[in-house]
Amino acid sequence: RLPVTAWLSLAATLVGGVLLFAPLGSARGGSPEALLAGTRFEGAAVLDDGQIEGQVNLNDLVVPELDAPVQVSLAATGPLEQPRLTLELDGPAGPLEIAGFTVDAPLAGTMSGTLSPSYDRLEDVSGRLGPLQLSGEVALSPLAAQFDFTAAPFSVAGPATVAVEGGSGTITYRDGELVSAADLDVTRVEAAGAQAGPLALAVQANYDAQAGARLEASGTAQGQQVLALTYDPSSTPSLAVNASG
Repeated sequence: RLPVTAWLSLAATLVGGVLLFAPLGSARGGSPEALLAGTRFEGAAVLDDGQIEGQVNLNDLVVPELDAPVQVSLAATGPLEQPRLTLELDGPAGPLEIAGFTVDAPLAGTMSGTLSPSYDRLEDVSGRLGPLQLSGEVALSPLAAQFDFTAAPFSVAGPATVAVEGGSGTITYRDGELVSAADLDVTRVEAAGAQAGPLALAVQANYDAQAGARLEASGTAQGQQVLALTYDPSSTPSLAVNASG
């Protein structure tokens, strides 16, 4: 039998790993407890001379607005007071329905980070989730996250349709709001009957459970602005597009 401290460490590992991707669910009004409701757990851990090696599997984790459950495997290795966590996700293959948009990318990937000795943050977090290669850190209490990312090709359809070839940006979660700023290489943008591309697209996106998704984007081609787009479901009209060239 493991001592209570080992099980507490494993529990902290579990919560910390889930929170690597939970900001998306939390921003849509789901709490970590709600995300874990109805989930089946199985796992084991070995503690030897201050070193822990363990794994917990979460089967059929239900994330709001996804059409299929997510399978999660969370492993902890290294010193008990500062283990390295590795989180593997196997979710719907896509397309994913998120905040009124359809994203043509799977919810799958691997993330890893080091749990701080105080168990209040994850440091040196890195890995891939869907089309994004991420690096950053996560604070666990209160929940906050900061990531830099690079993007592989993917597409988004909804009030605006965007085909992304690549790019980079940041993702921040704090006080219930998810914020992303990105510079993307885009092959095509279609919105409100207008079409543009290829172009460089600067995007600022915000999401919280009360206001929903808001988006501002500016596209340039050959040094000239050819597209300005705003989306705010609380405004009338919700989508405004100005395209030229």
